[in-house]
Amino acid sequence: MSSTVQTQSSYLPSEYFSGGLSISGLTGNGTDFTSMIDQLRKIEMIPTQRMLRWKSEWQQRQDAFGVVREALVNLRDVCAKMNTMDKFLVKTATSSQPNFATATASSSAIANSYKLEIKQEASVNIWSMNSEFAAGTTKVTASGTSGTFAYEYQGSIRSLTVPPDTSLEQLKNMINNDTNNPGVRASLIKSANGVTFQIKGMDTGAKNSLSILSTTGLTGGFAGQNYEPHKLVYKTSIANATGGDVYANTSGSTQVFTYSYNGVTRNVDIPGHATLETFKQKIEEDKVKYRADLARANSLDPDDASAANQAAIDALDNKLAGLTVNIEDDPSGNKNLVFTGSAPNQPITVPKGGAWENLGKPATVSTPPSGGNWHIKEAENAMIKVDGWPTGDGNWLEVSSNTVTDVVDGVTFNLIGEGTTVINVSTDTEAVTQNVVDFIDAVNNMRAVITELTKYDPNKTTVDYNYAQTQFEMQKGSLLTGNYGIQLISSRLKQATAGTPKGFLPQFKVGDLALGDLYTSLSQLGIKTKAEGSGGEGFGLLELNTDPSMPLLEDILKKNPEAVAEFFAAVNKGVSDSSDFSFVSSMQTITKAGAYNVTYELDTDGTVKPGTAFINGKAAKYYEDTGQIGLVRTDPQSADSSIATASSTGETDFTATVTVNQEAVAASSKLQTDMTDKGAPIATADGRFYYTYDGQEYSVNVTVGSPPDEKPDSLATLAQKINYHYQNPGVTATVEKTDGKWGIVIKSKEMGDDHSVTGVHWSFTPAGSSGIDAGNVTETTGKDANYEITYKTPNGAEKTITKTDGKSNLISLPGASGVSVTLKKAGTTTITGEKHNDADGIYIQVDNRTPGAYSSTVRVKQGKIGEILEMLNGTPNKPEEGILGSKGTLQVLVDNYNKIMDGIDQKIERETTRLIKWERTIKLRFSRLEATLKQYESLQASIESQVKQLGSNSSK
Repeated sequence: MSSTVQTQSSYLPSEYFSGGLSISGLTGNGTDFTSMIDQLRKIEMIPTQRMLRWKSEWQQRQDAFGVVREALVNLRDVCAKMNTMDKFLVKTATSSQPNFATATASSSAIANSYKLEIKQEASVNIWSMNSEFAAGTTKVTASGTSGTFAYEYQGSIRSLTVPPDTSLEQLKNMINNDTNNPGVRASLIKSANGVTFQIKGMDTGAKNSLSILSTTGLTGGFAGQNYEPHKLVYKTSIANATGGDVYANTSGSTQVFTYSYNGVTRNVDIPGHATLETFKQKIEEDKVKYRADLARANSLDPDDASAANQAAIDALDNKLAGLTVNIEDDPSGNKNLVFTGSAPNQPITVPKGGAWENLGKPATVSTPPSGGNWHIKEAENAMIKVDGWPTGDGNWLEVSSNTVTDVVDGVTFNLIGEGTTVINVSTDTEAVTQNVVDFIDAVNNMRAVITELTKYDPNKTTVDYNYAQTQFEMQKGSLLTGNYGIQLISSRLKQATAGTPKGFLPQFKVGDLALGDLYTSLSQLGIKTKAEGSGGEGFGLLELNTDPSMPLLEDILKKNPEAVAEFFAAVNKGVSDSSDFSFVSSMQTITKAGAYNVTYELDTDGTVKPGTAFINGKAAKYYEDTGQIGLVRTDPQSADSSIATASSTGETDFTATVTVNQEAVAASSKLQTDMTDKGAPIATADGRFYYTYDGQEYSVNVTVGSPPDEKPDSLATLAQKINYHYQNPGVTATVEKTDGKWGIVIKSKEMGDDHSVTGVHWSFTPAGSSGIDAGNVTETTGKDANYEITYKTPNGAEKTITKTDGKSNLISLPGASGVSVTLKKAGTTTITGEKHNDADGIYIQVDNRTPGAYSSTVRVKQGKIGEILEMLNGTPNKPEEGILGSKGTLQVLVDNYNKIMDGIDQKIERETTRLIKWERTIKLRFSRLEATLKQYESLQASIESQVKQLGSNSSK
């Protein structure tokens, strides 16, 4: 007797649903056994079918979480597009003459009109050859002769060796592809008669000068005279307040001016408040001193009448002989100190970032006018006026770039041509309004989704438990009605939108001083929550107010768009609620938004008394040199960091005493070589490299390669082969340098004495100079960590961890959340760590220095959008804890439902197994019944036959 089972679902044979199983022969005596089994199976299937429906219901709930996630992701994406002031508060800048200049404006720009006058644009330094070449293939060096192309840009000198038979195109590529190119670009300019070589600096502004220093050995137009950077102009425009001489040193103290010329570097002391004339005099005096120092160094007397001695002195002195210093007027009438040198190929240079910058004025390098081999276009600053400033016909504001960012706060001018234009900056209220509408729509979509999935229908007809096919038939709620996790998400979302933004304070007055924020709720911005019974659908959703008797967003944006933008998009915006101190800065990564108390006392000298400065209850540091008070976050401190250190997430204060008897050590073997190049070949014949890990030998092949396609193995490639070998048992190979020579180290990935790395040897032939020798193998035995750590938990209980067989040097402290200790070497140390403070990273400036005690608040503001994004994405340090994070509310719900459905699956599998066994049993029973019935049928037929025969015989 047999039957065929075809699988329709992952749990049950198709016959469990169709009743298609038939048992041959079980129809005797008019009994339909197949039908009987089908009916019995339906009864037996009731628990399984109930569990399948049960799982389907849980799956529908989990699918509903996906709908919630989609709505949350949409809310996150919408908020991310407007999560800063610049993104939210859209400002536009238009130009009346866009052919002269355009502009852009950030959120900090003040709506206003600005008259912009452009006398000249900023330009780059360009050197173009006056002669032409036939083509880019023209040779600039002869066969067998190399040359030099040297130039200076921004104080950096580059000298390129040009090989023989180099073409003009190749020279251009050499310059452009030079990895140490300081910022120049060479190009070939095509003309009717050929090509012209051009090289230019890529940065605008007079300070970005370019000079050709040498073209030795080059042919064609490169040969002959070159113009060298022989002049340095020290520019100044600040005059004495009394109308006297122009100051060169405005610092008030002696400063050192350093310059180099003709191979000589000199350091000259410039007194405080020195004039240009004094500056010049000090340079000339130093030149005389240099000459005298040379003479003394060579036992020569500068006043010696000996002609021979004088000639020797002159020869030594000649390096600075061609340098002159003069005071000249520039085209704008400013007094400049001009250094001019006559030595060929010797620029006058001032070290970049040198002490000369303390003299108060910038210096620039100038080059001679065009002529000879080169046409030179000097790098120039842009010259502009904004609203007539600076005043005076000859006075212009000089900037080095055509993108001007630091003249008008929040406005960037893009200079295009010479002329006058008016830049109008305004708030794009339509764009800002659209941002608000997009925010409302995203929040409403989220609320509507949750409402639909959790709604309760009191009019819904339910089915009694004894007759209901599904749980949904028994309840008046929806898929997620009563789900705690969804209720929590909904509550947090409502709180984030309805509450006061973090760090905001309703406006109040102290005397005539208004403090706090204009807007601290959505209702103040003309955004209301639709109430029940207000008509139509959408109860609980946000909407813009249209009642003119109530605040209107349109009117509010006209009055104070910045305050609206702060409400939505402020990011760590700090403000002080006191006129005695001002907010300086905070650290976005660690400072949390909120309002924090500030207290301190000032001594009679106006400085903060030690131990009196506190921010949010935590002792703050006073910086006497700046007058600032700051709340510093410190990492856990170890009395001896060479013994042990600690890390902490800042969830608790802690003190731990750490005694290290032995730190954990990973077993390793090191093969030291004599090789100074880790990429050099290690073998002259193929073979293998062997090592033994935990008593089992392993090996990798070492090859000399097949040049040029296959390179020979080196220490570096050997390490790679060990690391990526498919039979790697758990080791890491690295190359390490000791005293300038490389070695390879094979180390167990796991620490402790359970593992060993030994038996390093090889069958390849080492390269002769490699120093690879069996005597240079050092083995390190793995060791367990042996330590004791005593510490207090946040509730004050003292705990001790003692371990003698530790397999790691990183130990987490149970009960001290987020604290872990790293063991380093034997010894005892004490480690202390502090609980992080929400106000960590805040710095304030003490403005009122009157002695006394002070107390007020400092606030760090976060807009509603930032609060929502933090709710969804988590904090920078714990992104996994956001609602959408891997450990967030939504994922926890999904994981829990998966576990429930897995449990149902297991029950269904057990029930399926039971049904299969039941079917076998019932079939056997009916099979026996069939046999018995057949016996009785046969017996009945026999009896009937006998009876019939008896009847027949009796009638005779």
